[in-house]
Amino acid sequence: MGLIAVQDRRERFEALPGVRAEREAFRVGVRRAQLEGRIARGTAGGFYSEADIEHARQALARLDAAAGVAA
Repeated sequence: MGLIAVQDRRERFEALPGVRAEREAFRVGVRRAQLEGRIARGTAGGFYSEADIEHARQALARLDAAAGVAA
């Protein structure tokens, strides 16, 4: 199979609704873990300031709202 055909096949596969949804769910999960870790480290007396912690909480709330999760 040629390089162009492989690329076309990959693009068609990635355009499938199930693949898009799975990729988006993975991205949201990774971002959620990053934000929750930042909050946990900050509240445990870590490197992050109160402003950083509040910003992470707001970002987590926006992420939940975009994903349709009730707060």
